Amino acid sequence: MTVTVDGTVITNRVIPAGLVIAANDVTVQGNIIEGPTALSFDQAALRVEGERVKILDNLIRGTSASDWTQDPINGVKLVGASVQFARNDVNHIAGDGISLYGEGATVIGNWVHDFVVRDGGAHYDGLHYPTPGNDQAMAALIQDNTIELWVLGSVDSGMTAALGLPDLSPGIVVDHNLIAGGNYALMGGGPGTTITRNLFWTKFSDEVGFYGPAAYVGESGDVVWTDNAYTDDGSSEGAPLGP
Repeated sequence: MTVTVDGTVITNRVIPAGLVIAANDVTVQGNIIEGPTALSFDQAALRVEGERVKILDNLIRGTSASDWTQDPINGVKLVGASVQFARNDVNHIAGDGISLYGEGATVIGNWVHDFVVRDGGAHYDGLHYPTPGNDQAMAALIQDNTIELWVLGSVDSGMTAALGLPDLSPGIVVDHNLIAGGNYALMGGGPGTTITRNLFWTKFSDEVGFYGPAAYVGESGDVVWTDNAYTDDGSSEGAPLGP
């Protein structure tokens, strides 16, 4: 399904072969969205190209009637500006869980979990903000999310980072998230990034990630890092964690 009419509202539907939002001011709430949108490198269960789109309270997963078995499926690609992505359950994805490309995204209260293990060199991130070359990322709020990316006991497992940030990322706020797994739970973050009150969960590994809780944080300049800590049970704050 591709939405091309501004202001469209989609509620309480089952969308079995992916959803593309190519219009502005669209609201998508309370649906089951299954992927992929296309059998290509850029496939995803949900791709948002429009501006000021609201994606709320949906179940988004990689299983569908389409033949998605040959290539990794990405979960969500947020390309348009000022997208609200809140309280969604993203699961059974065989690629990146959530990817941010547009300015001003708010990603709040989502659960990303139960990734599908796939051979062939795919490298997954639970939630990441990729940027081309040395371009810096734009503002985003990443708050109150639970991101669980398995640790499979090998650098070749395909699990990269539960939360991945670009080296130049002014205006990105990462606050009060629960993150676990990956080779590192958190990778990246540079000048202007604010990382506060996050819990690094030992659910899959005593080290949080295969190699540790965080890497490459502040390598291109200082970040604001306060009140981040370990947790053994996913809720109680344990020992404090430095950058």
